[in-house]
Amino acid sequence: MKMDNDPLETERSIKLGNGSVLKRLLYLTQIFGLDLEDDLKNQIKNNFTDGYALLDSTKPDRGPYKQKWKLRLNVSEEQLLDWGEVR
Repeated sequence: MKMDNDPLETERSIKLGNGSVLKRLLYLTQIFGLDLEDDLKNQIKNNFTDGYALLDSTKPDRGPYKQKWKLRLNVSEEQLLDWGEVR
């Protein structure tokens, strides 16, 4: 599935400076099979913060670390996919 890439929305997200949100965005687009343009992916990656963020900040700090997204996956991919089907 292709996502509409709204450059203004992306620019606003980047300007907010919330690297955790950007990390989650890229990870979730991959899990749910959504395509982003390479330029947009690179722009988002260039604004990642240094540390690792929790995928779900309301859940305990445990689970594997994924360097590609600089996330700690404290929610399983299966749980995310189940959630996506319910919605």
